[in-house]
Amino acid sequence: MRRHELCVSWFFYIPGGQVPYTPEHTVVAERLALDHLPKGRPPMSQLAVDTDQLIAIAEQLTPLPEAVTRLNELLGSDAPDLRIVEEIVGRDPALAAVVLQSANSAMYARQRSASTVRDAVLRIGTTGLLGVAMRMATSNEMQAAMPLYGMATGELFDHAVRSSLAAEAMRRHAPAKVPAPATVAALLHDTGKLVLSRLVGTRYAELVADLASDDDNAVWQIEHEVFGADHASVSLHLGRHWRLPVAIVDGMVNHHQPANGTSVAHVVHVANAIATATQCTEYEFPPSVAASLTTLTIDVADFASLVAQTSALLEQSTLVAA
Repeated sequence: MRRHELCVSWFFYIPGGQVPYTPEHTVVAERLALDHLPKGRPPMSQLAVDTDQLIAIAEQLTPLPEAVTRLNELLGSDAPDLRIVEEIVGRDPALAAVVLQSANSAMYARQRSASTVRDAVLRIGTTGLLGVAMRMATSNEMQAAMPLYGMATGELFDHAVRSSLAAEAMRRHAPAKVPAPATVAALLHDTGKLVLSRLVGTRYAELVADLASDDDNAVWQIEHEVFGADHASVSLHLGRHWRLPVAIVDGMVNHHQPANGTSVAHVVHVANAIATATQCTEYEFPPSVAASLTTLTIDVADFASLVAQTSALLEQSTLVAA
């Protein structure tokens, strides 16, 4: 979607009801060439994608550096050993440099700078560390243009960063109500788009875009109708491939239907809306966002304040795409 269409498009992109997705979810039927499709809306069976195809595409994305994979596994445990965390980061110069840069940014500014990896990790926390690591590992992929979603180069990454900062703003606003993993889940919530975009190609993208322009349903609902899977459910395969903690995967998979997930999914749902609002002069959030705020016991009237806090974090952050 183009920048001037963002507010309208993502407004309708959020609410609705999703068919629950499970690892056993399968769709059968042959994918036909677009030239041979009948006129009008195609039955789902004609364009359905196979689960094995989705897994294969997910595993073809740029692999995570070994250090990031080890962090994902370690930080998924109940009590990660800080000494091992420090050792993992310290052995990857590129990751260590990014972690130190983040810890010394205005977002985490303190009177004394963080001069060691240990200082940096203690300052940003283990979840903040995982967010920095995953951002570094996936930024190149998320910079790509995606015709399926009308997104120009860099727009997916920009929205991902805004969403992550929105979740961070929510965490600072109500720390007892917002789980820390939500900031990473918000960063990665749309990565399933990378998989679908690679799999369906530009010709199918044109079909989805045409249907979306004439339909009251959200784009992700049309994805599910046409392909038998949507980008949120597809992110399950990425979460497994990247060995992400379960709480983060929950937020990714359920961000369009948070009632099916945990509080992390509710935070990501709201953060998605806040991220959109930071780019709009006027924005009216949908009822589903109010419902998630209520579930989190955050006052709905605080939405505008959260948008302002996110914008402030955005100005302080060194993480926005150039």
